[in-house]
Amino acid sequence: MDTRWLLVDVDSKRIVRRMPQELEGYFNPPDEFEDFRIPKCIEFEPSHDVTVRYSHIDLNMHLNNTVYADLMCDCLQNEIMQGSENPIQEFMIVYHSEAVLGETVSMKVGKTETGFVCEGTKGETSCFESWVKMK
Repeated sequence: MDTRWLLVDVDSKRIVRRMPQELEGYFNPPDEFEDFRIPKCIEFEPSHDVTVRYSHIDLNMHLNNTVYADLMCDCLQNEIMQGSENPIQEFMIVYHSEAVLGETVSMKVGKTETGFVCEGTKGETSCFESWVKMK
């Protein structure tokens, strides 16, 4: 398992490019940077809408990071949750914009050569994309 995080200034919502001195030493520098872009999907099909509920949120009143994976699994329940002959080999989530209590996230799913891409949007704004690579 691997997780990559970016520091973001909460006021400007911009990426912090230099590690603040008070955080130095808490994180291991990466040995190398992988290309962790989600494969592009041309055709999506609508899956379902989800209204962010109290049980979905974190202390900041945002959709909890773990719930994004749940939303993806709900989109792909037939493909990955029913004893598929092709189990999950890789799984990736890229966060774009927060979803907060009461907002509706529209889920859609598309097939790629190696698996599936799911995207959650609020209107025209992408909240997140996820990719599942199947064996």
